[in-house]
Amino acid sequence: MKTKKSSTLIVIFFTVFLNSLGISIIIPVLAMLFLAPSNQVLGRDMSISQIMIIIGLLKASYPLLQFIGAPILGSISDRVGRRPVLLFSLQGTIVGYCLIIYGIIYQSIPLIFAGRIIDGITGGNVSVVYSAIADVTESKDKPRRFGMVGMAFGLGFIAGPLIGGFTSDPTIVSWFNYATPFFIAAILVLINALLILFSFPETNTTRQGKKVRWLSSFSEILMVLQMKGIRRLFMVSLLFILAFNFYTQFFDVYLISKFSFNQRNIGNIFAYIGIWIVLSQGLLTPLLSKISGPKAVLSFSLLLLSACIFILVLPKDSWWFLFLLPLVSIFHGLSQPNLLSLLSDESPDHLQGKMLGINQSFQSIAYAVPPIFAGFIIIIDLNLPIISASIIMLFAWLLFITMKDSKK
Repeated sequence: MKTKKSSTLIVIFFTVFLNSLGISIIIPVLAMLFLAPSNQVLGRDMSISQIMIIIGLLKASYPLLQFIGAPILGSISDRVGRRPVLLFSLQGTIVGYCLIIYGIIYQSIPLIFAGRIIDGITGGNVSVVYSAIADVTESKDKPRRFGMVGMAFGLGFIAGPLIGGFTSDPTIVSWFNYATPFFIAAILVLINALLILFSFPETNTTRQGKKVRWLSSFSEILMVLQMKGIRRLFMVSLLFILAFNFYTQFFDVYLISKFSFNQRNIGNIFAYIGIWIVLSQGLLTPLLSKISGPKAVLSFSLLLLSACIFILVLPKDSWWFLFLLPLVSIFHGLSQPNLLSLLSDESPDHLQGKMLGINQSFQSIAYAVPPIFAGFIIIIDLNLPIISASIIMLFAWLLFITMKDSKK
């Protein structure tokens, strides 16, 4: 039984790794695709303001559709099982990558948008992954397990930008281009699907979920906001992801505009961030879980994360990021798994998929809003997205420390 559980967790971690890789592989590619002097996709007559808005909308399209798809996938997995839902979602990811590849090759913005949208609809499988972990994990082990998942996410966040920055650069290999990273990502997702098909046993043995409502995201969020015991925790999660994405979503544009980074530089810097996320969630989080509970950790990690994000606007030379970015990554790495652990503990056992799916919807909103707004406010001042991130994270901390214990 222990061996079976271990193999299940290995497959889950690999799924999270590839999910993170697929999301992060676009980071060094997307901004350069539109901001590079060659301007391969957009016409040269477009203003920088128009380009920023298009980048923002393109970055927002994936999480916006994920907002709709996540609770649906979570609820379906409560009814039919985690395994078939994971397989379906990975197929959608492959289709999405293929459309993006064609969009880049044929310089078609609609095809690139279509690929992001399809991938977004089926991209809510993170909630299913967390539900599968909850299926096979006792409450006391959840911070450590979610921390390990965070480490898998961090590993993907290391590999994704490196692959994206390296394989999109034709100066390294003549046939490399902006589409190459997506070929590689599609192949890896196919391998992941085969691994789940042959090596992933079903973890959901209760199958007690309620009837699936296909446009449930808005109504379920309203439902959660009416639940006195857990709504403030969901709001903290929303603000946490909202703030962190105000920082990350346009950080590539910030680096290009202020420090003249190319795609390889961007890939390297985001991989560096991923290394520290891995160290934080793989080493610090399990260590702290043995001596301190999630609430104690979050009471200081959210505040320090807010302060560290704000400091990012101060450097005049990019080498300062070697010292500042590890601090941001460490406090993010401590906060995320502990928030997930609290949310899981407060959710009924038979509705783990549904509640974590709703949380994924909250997170999808928080992923979708920042690039849209940042695409506008960055036109006013290059530092505004990062400053906004710091302020929102401060509000998340204030909301958390004033939150009463929901356990009665």
